[in-house]
Amino acid sequence: MTTRDAIFSVPAVLLEELRKAGIDLDKLFRDVGLPDYESCWQKLTWEELIGLFAASVRASDQCLPIRVGTMIRPEHFGVVGLLAMTSTTFGHALHNLARYKRLVADQELTIDESGGQTVVGLRFFEQAPAGVHYLVECEIAFLVSFGRWATRRVFSPAAVHVRHAMQSEVRDALVTATGAPVRCGRRRDEIVFPGEVLGYQLVSANQVASRALAGAAEGQLATRTHALTTRGRVQAVLRQKLRGASPSIEVIARCLGMSARTLQRRLRSEGTSYQEILDAVRKELAIEYIDEPTRHPGEIAFLLGFAHINSFLRAFRRWTGMTLGEYSRQRTPSNAVPGR
Repeated sequence: MTTRDAIFSVPAVLLEELRKAGIDLDKLFRDVGLPDYESCWQKLTWEELIGLFAASVRASDQCLPIRVGTMIRPEHFGVVGLLAMTSTTFGHALHNLARYKRLVADQELTIDESGGQTVVGLRFFEQAPAGVHYLVECEIAFLVSFGRWATRRVFSPAAVHVRHAMQSEVRDALVTATGAPVRCGRRRDEIVFPGEVLGYQLVSANQVASRALAGAAEGQLATRTHALTTRGRVQAVLRQKLRGASPSIEVIARCLGMSARTLQRRLRSEGTSYQEILDAVRKELAIEYIDEPTRHPGEIAFLLGFAHINSFLRAFRRWTGMTLGEYSRQRTPSNAVPGR
């Protein structure tokens, strides 16, 4: 997938906000080189979507992306959004969004869980066009609002970090939307969540539906692996092969139609290694399995290809800075929903 591919749809919430503001949508779309808005349900390229957001801000106000983010519901993102909705916990939903993010945006979500906090980072694969910071603001507002809506719990991140400068009114709007202090000029765009938030259960959790949707999402991802980075292709194959075995680099290379030496060389050129990717996929799957209450540590260790449970437990502590028991207790707070 490249930014030239037309795969991004226009959020209906954005159009509704523009209508409410009395914006001439036909003119707005023409000004950015798009068909009239009645035809906007066609897919846009990444550059077109960012251009539309930038034009919408110019026509409306600087806080528009944040308002849109708070109102977007996950079903707007098709299979990926429905998979997030049916996930067991907010943490599981974030991992699913991270896994399949490239199906709905030219963007990566990274998740780093350590020290009792979870840092969700936003990173763009291509050189982002001017105006991409509007999507950053929209995405941050969406992720926090989605968590509150899906868990029926009011919570706030510990902090929000963004790379770009903000006008005071925009910063205040993002503080209001997230309930968190917003710090500009940081090294990357990220949301810092308290660790316990990821354990909050989703009211629409459905393991049967989630597995079916994950299969559909994997199928969509597989159709695009020809254009993903080598790292992404290796990750996709490992998630399929890492089921009670620890596939070697030779096995993965054969699945990708190349030699192990070629695979190693391509991964080095991307600044990574097979072992690093294997470790990352094991961590990702471990978090997903732990969110399923029927999974036992021994079964998880087996599914991740560890020869002994102690090897898995040591790896888990290295990944999270916590023992499995500590992590599970942190992720299983009382889930009583106020007013229900």
